[in-house]
Amino acid sequence: MRLHRAISLACVGGLLLLTVLRQLWIDPLPSATTNAVWLALQLLPLALVAPGLFRLRTTSYLLASLVGMLYFVHGVQAGFGPRELGLHLWGWVEVGISVVLVGSASYAVRALRAAGA
Repeated sequence: MRLHRAISLACVGGLLLLTVLRQLWIDPLPSATTNAVWLALQLLPLALVAPGLFRLRTTSYLLASLVGMLYFVHGVQAGFGPRELGLHLWGWVEVGISVVLVGSASYAVRALRAAGA
């Protein structure tokens, strides 16, 4: 269980970092206000799930799996998107991290249910 928890938290942190880097450094929007709002909307699902992952809550791991699927879809869209600035590579990295998150969170849910937590 500790391994799945560590992997899930690392993936959430990786997605947070990847999103911040992409939105603020690699491909920012022209307006600072729009950029900040869009960044907040992208980080909100991860920020809502992270506290429950620290507390080993089954519902939080289930929600982390669902959030990972959202980032998977975004990553696939970015992966097949424009090739300038290497945005497609960032998309495929996002796909990889989100697949690991979904798998790890799914196994964590199974382990937590078996333990009765």
